[in-house]
Amino acid sequence: MVSPDQAREAVAAKFRLHKRAWALGMAEADVSLPLKPPAEPHTSAKLDAVMSWIRAWETAGAQLPEHAHLDWVRRRWRTWGRQRLPVRLRFTTPKAVAAWADKLPEWCQLTSAADMLAKWAQDAVPLPVLRRVLGAAAELSADDRQRLLAVLTWLRENPRSGLFIRELPIVGIDTKWLETHRGIVSPIITSLTSESNLGFRTAEPRIRVRLLSTDGRPQLFAGLRDVEAPASEIAQMPVRPKLVIVTENLASFLALPADGRWGDAVAVFNPGYSASVAARLPWLSGARVLYWGDIDTHGFGILNRFRTHCPHTESVLMDSRTLIDFQHLAGTEPAPLRVAPEHLETLTAGEREMAAQLHASSFPRLEQERIEWSYVLTAIDTTAARVLS
Repeated sequence: MVSPDQAREAVAAKFRLHKRAWALGMAEADVSLPLKPPAEPHTSAKLDAVMSWIRAWETAGAQLPEHAHLDWVRRRWRTWGRQRLPVRLRFTTPKAVAAWADKLPEWCQLTSAADMLAKWAQDAVPLPVLRRVLGAAAELSADDRQRLLAVLTWLRENPRSGLFIRELPIVGIDTKWLETHRGIVSPIITSLTSESNLGFRTAEPRIRVRLLSTDGRPQLFAGLRDVEAPASEIAQMPVRPKLVIVTENLASFLALPADGRWGDAVAVFNPGYSASVAARLPWLSGARVLYWGDIDTHGFGILNRFRTHCPHTESVLMDSRTLIDFQHLAGTEPAPLRVAPEHLETLTAGEREMAAQLHASSFPRLEQERIEWSYVLTAIDTTAARVLS
């Protein structure tokens, strides 16, 4: 036997599942819930429970909203005589479903937002796209709904503006507002223009470099030896280093000595998977390039991506010897890269074996800063000596 409270919960679940599609007219609200009436009870105690259930439905049936129906059936029981039992609860409109589920205010918000978006879209935006954003749009205040329409209209009319968000000529719209509501704006505009970034100009990735030589090159940067700038500007630096050391750890980058011990050398800092931006620097082509990352699955994933753009890159301090020497300082990688080592196509055989070892050993992780600094310098000295000789 399904009680009125259980039926309300079941109908509320149906509402949660279908409310956005109903609000956009994508589906009919034909909800039918069987109430599972019992067979004839064999004891008076069980009969009392059945009669209590019937009375509960009589009360609930008298309070049903419009377009909700409670179906009854008459049965003759051998011991207890004729009985009238509720068998099915039906709803033929979304509003009736919402009312029974105590979700009428939410339904009104949804339909209001659906009408607003449908009127603006004029059938140009696929309904599944509108369904995706409807919940968030329904929660907007009246003022934010007007701002949303203004933004959508401007972006539809200017699909490739090339502006920064800060430059938008829309009253009340700034970068924070648009970034906060991008989850509504982007799917709609992308469905119309195929512009994944809404046609906006974005800040160019930045790269930081340090000159590690002592040959007077700082005059190239007005005396600066540590420079951070857009990637396109770093690419134009008039340098031709023999050795480039790329690291994703800022502390290690800053600690690399600029005393000329490695000759004409440059250090490059570009953290995480954005390191592939640095891999495209044209002046890397004539240099020996050393990449130093964490000994973990993501470290090898980043190396793999970096080498895709800079094939002659060598790894340093990412070998099994280093991991063994500092095993006591290693931790466990919290979210390993779920890519099999054999699919990291640019890794060398030794690097791929090292990555496989990480997978087979419950994903240990040795961060760069855990390695003793004198050990680091010795390893780079040894490698750099092969460059300078």
